[in-house]
Amino acid sequence: GVLSLFQDEQSWSAILDVLGVTSETARPVFWLHRHEYDRGDIDGVEFWSRVTSDLGVKVEPSRFALLIGLDSMSWSRLNTALLAWALALPDAGRRIGICSNMPNELTEDLLERRHWLTRFEHVVASCRIGVNKPDPVIFTRFIDLFDLPAERIAFIDDSQQNVDGARAVGIQSIVFRTNRELAQDLARLDASLPEGPRA
Repeated sequence: GVLSLFQDEQSWSAILDVLGVTSETARPVFWLHRHEYDRGDIDGVEFWSRVTSDLGVKVEPSRFALLIGLDSMSWSRLNTALLAWALALPDAGRRIGICSNMPNELTEDLLERRHWLTRFEHVVASCRIGVNKPDPVIFTRFIDLFDLPAERIAFIDDSQQNVDGARAVGIQSIVFRTNRELAQDLARLDASLPEGPRA
């Protein structure tokens, strides 16, 4: 993750408790269907129905709502230093947006609970347009929304594949590793940017 950190272990452990399997067993099956879920091809109930079926475990459909909530919670931890830096950019005359692979339930949860999202000019969620990163279509949509030349947009992602996808349509892109390394990369990209997060 970039603004949001990778899955919270406590929430993931709670998911495993409901499923009754180990992380090593659950992870491959979870990601097998995740792309369709993030793309909006299936909803949360269908996603967890497929996961439990493939795992060969019996989970009452009434518990799918719990799994959906735990999944959304697991992606909700924030990189607070990076978020603070991003939210300060408009005061420096920069425009900000989010381009993310996430399912509808998580998108709605974030829009309802995370009021800071309204500070971003555009939020492009994969589930809303039916396309996941690194498909060029999602990046082209981002370019169109900002109505800027691609080379005037900077994109940050923790996936090299997604960064390559953005670069393929002309967007300047950085692979996120740590806040400190990002600050150095941003300074090299555009020295006029406010200093990046160090913490």
